[in-house]
Amino acid sequence: MKYLNCLLDVISPSFCSFCGSVIAYESSGVCKKCADKLLPYETCAEDSNPPDLKKIYYDKIYSLWKYNLYSRTLVSEFKNKNNLSISEYPAKEFARIIKEEKLNIDILTCIPISRAKLRKRGYNQAEYLSKKISINTGIPYDQTLKSLFAGGEQKKLDYNDRFFNTLGKFILNADVRGRSIGLIDDVMTTGATINEASRILKQGGALKISVFTMAKVEPFVYESV
Repeated sequence: MKYLNCLLDVISPSFCSFCGSVIAYESSGVCKKCADKLLPYETCAEDSNPPDLKKIYYDKIYSLWKYNLYSRTLVSEFKNKNNLSISEYPAKEFARIIKEEKLNIDILTCIPISRAKLRKRGYNQAEYLSKKISINTGIPYDQTLKSLFAGGEQKKLDYNDRFFNTLGKFILNADVRGRSIGLIDDVMTTGATINEASRILKQGGALKISVFTMAKVEPFVYESV
């Protein structure tokens, strides 16, 4: 893998998403000088304590960065512009967290996207990241969920409507009975999409769900993103 990355640096150099300087492939889209613009979200996992008493189905969430202008830029480059090298750092960090927290995870999976979005984008960024984490941890990846419809854009909806918009969006695509799941997505905003996916997994018999996201919107900030 190291030699492959070196080859990619030669034939297809990567550039910092913020200042444009040339960087190594495994630098995940940002140079060392600009890396401090990515603010760590939290040093430990967040328990699922819903402030509005909605039932939360996931058990823990681990997020690398606060969702700000800079992390949003990286996520957008990864999600919409085929800059897959951005997954390198998050994949290694999540592998480290899984090891250090001694998380007993049987399957890695991700938030699926609709066929229409997959045709338009060409890939599911959460699936790509999940498979990278799988390589780094040895935990098998399985697409346990299937998206039934695209739904309206979440960013155009208020807090409660985001939860209603995701109901019935996913169906189970694999046997998860008795399994502990690592659920991956790029960003957590209100948590509506992640919560609905977790609900379906728990209904299917999953024991525990640990969520991993590159970035997370701080409470009461989501309305502006």
